[in-house]
Amino acid sequence: MFCMSKWRAICGLYVGWLMISVSAAFAENSVRFGDAAGNPGDTVYVDVATENDLVLGAVTVPFHWNSPDLIFDTILFVRDRYQGDFITLGYATPSVPLTASLLIIGSYPNRGWIDRGSGVVARIRFVIAEGAGSQWVTVDSVYTDNRGGNLPGTQFSDYSGSRVIYPVVYGGFVTIGSPSGQATLTAIPDRLEFHVLRNGTAPPTQVVQVRSIGGPPVSWTAGNTGSWISVSPSSGSAPGEIQVSILSTDLNVGLYPDTLVISAPAAGNSPVRLPVTLTVESATSLVVAPSALDFHKVIDGANPANRELSLATQNGVLLNWTASWSSSWITVFPTTGSSQSVMNVGVDSPPSVAGAYHDTIVVIAAEASNSPVLIPVTLSVDTAASVQPRYALAQNRPNPFSTYHDPITSVSYSVDREDQVDITVYDILGRPVRHLLSDRVSAGTHSVNWDGRDDRGKTVASGHYFCRLKTSAGSETRQMVVIK
Repeated sequence: MFCMSKWRAICGLYVGWLMISVSAAFAENSVRFGDAAGNPGDTVYVDVATENDLVLGAVTVPFHWNSPDLIFDTILFVRDRYQGDFITLGYATPSVPLTASLLIIGSYPNRGWIDRGSGVVARIRFVIAEGAGSQWVTVDSVYTDNRGGNLPGTQFSDYSGSRVIYPVVYGGFVTIGSPSGQATLTAIPDRLEFHVLRNGTAPPTQVVQVRSIGGPPVSWTAGNTGSWISVSPSSGSAPGEIQVSILSTDLNVGLYPDTLVISAPAAGNSPVRLPVTLTVESATSLVVAPSALDFHKVIDGANPANRELSLATQNGVLLNWTASWSSSWITVFPTTGSSQSVMNVGVDSPPSVAGAYHDTIVVIAAEASNSPVLIPVTLSVDTAASVQPRYALAQNRPNPFSTYHDPITSVSYSVDREDQVDITVYDILGRPVRHLLSDRVSAGTHSVNWDGRDDRGKTVASGHYFCRLKTSAGSETRQMVVIK
C-alpha cells in the first residue's frame, strides 16, 4: 500500500532551464487517464499521459476513482518523457475506504524538465479487491479540481515557475470482470467556466470528452440555448469530443449561465447536463514585476547577467502584449507574448564611457486598464575602482511549492559585503504578505525559508507571489508560485 518512502526511493531530484517560446505546438494542454481491465485479485495499471506545449517543471495531478473495490497501491515513474532525472511524489487524502490521491511530478531548478510533446509520464498501480463485483470504475479529476476540496487542482507549471496552466482532463475506465447492462453516458469535465474582458479577446476553446460505459456504443446529440456559445459537433458517437467556444465578448459585464445538454436515448442516464458559465469583466490590470531594472557594468568587464520581468494579470485573464525600447544596449526576448509569461532583459554592447545610462521598456497590452506599463532601466558603467556592491537573489526552491504537502521553500541570496538586508514576499497586487528578513548580515551566501503563511500566520491562497531582496545597493525580485 501507499508509503511516502516509495516515492523518494523511485527517483532523483532535478529540473531545468530553457527559454519560453510564445508559440504553441499543440492544440491544448491536457492530462489523459488510460483504460484498464482485470478480474478480482488482479493488479491493473492506469496510464497518466500529458500533452503540453510548454516546457514543464512540475505537474500536479489529483485523481479520484468511484469504487472502493479498486485499491490504490503505488505510482510508477515513466522516464521516457523527461530530460534529466525527476522526482515523483504521491500521497493520499484521509478517507476510508481510500478513493482519492495525488500525483506530483516535480523538480528543482536548473537540472531537468519535461519537454514539449505528448506521452505517458506515470502509471497508477491498482489492485482489484477479492470478491469485487463486475463493474466499470471511472478514474478522473472531476472531484478534486481547482474549484476546491482536499486536493489541489490539476496544474502544469513551466520550467521557471512563472506560469501555471490548468489543463483539460480526460478520464479513464477500469473494467472489473464482465459487467453488462444499459450504457451510461459520461461527460468530462463536469462543467465549463470561461472568463473574458468585455469586447476583449475570446478565451481558448474548451473540450468535453463524451464516453459511454457498459452496453453497446451509443450515439448522442448536443445542444444549448445561449447565443454567445458555440458547440461543435452537435452530434456524434461515444467515445467522442465536443468543442465549446465563446462566439462574442460584446456583452454587458456580468455572469452568463447556460447548460450543455448531451442526449443519448440508448443510455440509461440520458440526458447529461453540464453547467457552462461565462464571466464578463470590465477591465484588468497588467502586472509587471519588478517595476524597474538596474544593471551594473565594469569597463572591460563581463556584461551583467540577464534579468527577468514577469508578466501577469490581476484576475488571470490572458492578455496579449508587446514590448519596445530605444537603446541599442538593451536586449529583450521575447518582445511579444501573452500573460502569464516571462521576458528576459539583458545588456549587449554597452557604452564604454563611465556613467549612468537610462531607457524605458514600454509594455503595451491594449485590453489592460493600465496600459502602457513603463519599466525604467538603468545601466551604471563604472571603472573597477568605483564598482558598486553586488547582491543576488536566487530562485526559491522548490518552485512551485505546495502548502498542503511540504510547506517549505528556501530563498537563497548573497551579498559581497556586510549590509542591511530586507526580504519580503508580496502578492500580485504589490501588497506585502510576509516579511522574511530585516537584519544586517555578513558577506556571503545565506538563505531564509518561507512556510507559505502570511504575517498573521494564515496559509496564503494558491497563486503567484513575488519575493523582493532589498540592499543598500539596490533590489531584486523573483516570482514564486504557491499551490495547495
